[in-house]
Amino acid sequence: MIDRSGGNYAYLDESFGPLPAFCYIWAALLILIPVAIAINALAFAQYLLSPLWPAASAGANSFCSVPTEAVQLTAAFAVASLCLINSYNVRWAARLQKFFMVTKVLAVSIVIVTGIVCFFTQDMQTRGLNAPFEQSTTDPSLIALSFYSGLFSYGGW
Repeated sequence: MIDRSGGNYAYLDESFGPLPAFCYIWAALLILIPVAIAINALAFAQYLLSPLWPAASAGANSFCSVPTEAVQLTAAFAVASLCLINSYNVRWAARLQKFFMVTKVLAVSIVIVTGIVCFFTQDMQTRGLNAPFEQSTTDPSLIALSFYSGLFSYGGW
């Protein structure tokens, strides 16, 4: 256990010395953290705007894609708003973080309960359990993408 603050920097400094730790912290400051924030903000904006952007000339059930500018502006507004809240009052930021955590747990719970209900209310043919790997692939690029997606979601990226 390393009793210093600094997270990854402290571990890298203790393990490999000050130069790799310094290089990592600069890479994180200039590339890793801003890119992660941008990706999360863009995903948030896309999911927020998609249901609100129906096609004007098409039927009621068809949708057009959200303009890139609208997604980028919404993402920038979200990042700026969170920065302002965090800069103004840390307690508000902590409350907002708790609110987001509760909504995430609620959303995951809804997905789990819906899956369990669908599993027990559908017959074996519609569940797809007779041939579970029927439409799967062994393409190495797709397997690598699935691992990367898992790392992205569980690594805090």
